[in-house]
Amino acid sequence: MLTRIPCVHACDALSRVNKPPEDFCHRLLRMESYREIYNHHINPIPGQSLWEHAEECNRPHVPKIKRKPGKLQMKRRMNADEKGGGGSKKSKTDPNGDNVHLKRQLGPFTCSFCGNKGHTKRCCKKKRACDAAAAAVVVAEADKKKKNKGGAPASEQQLQQPQDDGDQRDGENNPLV
Repeated sequence: MLTRIPCVHACDALSRVNKPPEDFCHRLLRMESYREIYNHHINPIPGQSLWEHAEECNRPHVPKIKRKPGKLQMKRRMNADEKGGGGSKKSKTDPNGDNVHLKRQLGPFTCSFCGNKGHTKRCCKKKRACDAAAAAVVVAEADKKKKNKGGAPASEQQLQQPQDDGDQRDGENNPLV
């Protein structure tokens, strides 16, 4: 009954007492008041294209947007055939006219080690050869040092490699205090 219309239970109770439920409705909800309100002719409003344009009016201003701190998020540029927007990328087509995505065309690579075109420093044969030669020289020097250490007299070996007994001693096996 909050809306001034009797509920179903109230209508049932009124029908048992032989009273019409319309008598218990608000007067604005009756049919007579509805006909009285809409009795007059209401003119339709012209479309928005026919409205008058006002030059100086109090138009609402765009609210100032406060940027959140941190890195700005960029929306990914989508291809023209992807869903979610028109995208600014144009889809590439091959010469046959098929709508196929092609790989990007890269120019010829130039090696920064030898200066030749067609490969990079990573797969340069000359660089591999130089690296292998340098590694061979290092291995040869290591072998040479091993041979010098292995062929030297025992007294020279002791001077070159002092033994570590775990406690501190000077060269003459005297304990350090």
